[in-house]
Amino acid sequence: MGQPKISLYFMPCEVMLVLAHPTGVFYKNQVAGYACRQEELEGVLASVDFSDAQTERIMTFEYPNGGVDNGVADQLDQVLSSSSRSRFIRVDRSRVADSFEAWVYVVVETPPDEPPPGRGDYHGSIYGFGAAKGVLTWHNSD
Repeated sequence: MGQPKISLYFMPCEVMLVLAHPTGVFYKNQVAGYACRQEELEGVLASVDFSDAQTERIMTFEYPNGGVDNGVADQLDQVLSSSSRSRFIRVDRSRVADSFEAWVYVVVETPPDEPPPGRGDYHGSIYGFGAAKGVLTWHNSD
């Protein structure tokens, strides 16, 4: 029996976060535009409350040759920092060259405990991971 995998090829039309974590479960997706690369990451699928406008912008940027460069990374960080529900996520600048359309390596900073509702500037649903790595993924445009 192989590794357990969950294909995200037919996921809802939204941006999802896979946090790298030793779960034994791998999430995979087809990415990089017409290059149709297959990427996967062991971890957990975590919800992020992206607005429709954020989702639209992330999914419709120009990804040069299906990849990510520093200009795209800057644009993505601008979108992520525009909401208290996603500003804890930023592009992992050490992995820009490994990132593609629909598969962008990110770093996250989460609080150690669930914050009380309405308190503080963190409004995400993820906590207890501290500084973690992962990927943002969505439907490939191929």
